[in-house]
Amino acid sequence: MLSPDRQYLAVVQVGETTDPPGLLAANVAALAAAYDGLDAALPAGLPGVSLEDAYVQRDLAQIALGVARARVQTHTSDGFTAAWQQEAERLAAVIFSLTREIVRIETMARASLRTAVGQLATTAPVAPPWPGGLDANDPRLRGSPYYPLTRRGPW
Repeated sequence: MLSPDRQYLAVVQVGETTDPPGLLAANVAALAAAYDGLDAALPAGLPGVSLEDAYVQRDLAQIALGVARARVQTHTSDGFTAAWQQEAERLAAVIFSLTREIVRIETMARASLRTAVGQLATTAPVAPPWPGGLDANDPRLRGSPYYPLTRRGPW
């Protein structure tokens, strides 16, 4: 879970909404709880990156963008429409850059994972599901219960 300081920093980096005031601050704790534990899944060799921070900031920017887009449709004679449109474009650019950062972090995490190689120790039981029935796990059926047991070849 993000600490209160990191939650406050996420709100400040995105930019708090003025109308309604405190919208992002009210939602940052719920977003932080939703993405809790993502950093624990990252390999230890990735210092200084935080998926939780990036996801929370992106969602906060999406909330702020929703508020800004609603305001773009209001037309006034003193030019507020252009200002809100610029804010919406800024937030869209923030969302784009945060999405690229998330993809970069996840790509680095996938690249540093080790693959598991070995023989399976547990196999499915070879037993009919009912007396006299066919089991698709039987190696003689080659994975299909409809493969005839009387055939001697692939013809």
